[in-house]
Amino acid sequence: MHYLEPSLSFANQYPGLAYIMVFLTALAESALLAGMIVPGGIMVFAFAAMVATGQLALWPVLLMAIAGAMAGDSLGYWLGYRSRSSHAQ
Repeated sequence: MHYLEPSLSFANQYPGLAYIMVFLTALAESALLAGMIVPGGIMVFAFAAMVATGQLALWPVLLMAIAGAMAGDSLGYWLGYRSRSSHAQ
């Protein structure tokens, strides 16, 4: 998991931006086909470990993960709806 080290060290240095990383990770994993490319499950596990060690607070991580997943699902739905309507014409 050496490819996660830069992201985790960045989150460790800038905990405020780590919450944005949680949001973007959840968004990218939930968006259309991006879940195959982005190792979202591993990143969320790493953020959970940062919560367990006290580097991040639990509630902001949960709220950002939920908001990112909802935004990613909505984006995937919107892209699918838009591409379907353009192919139907």
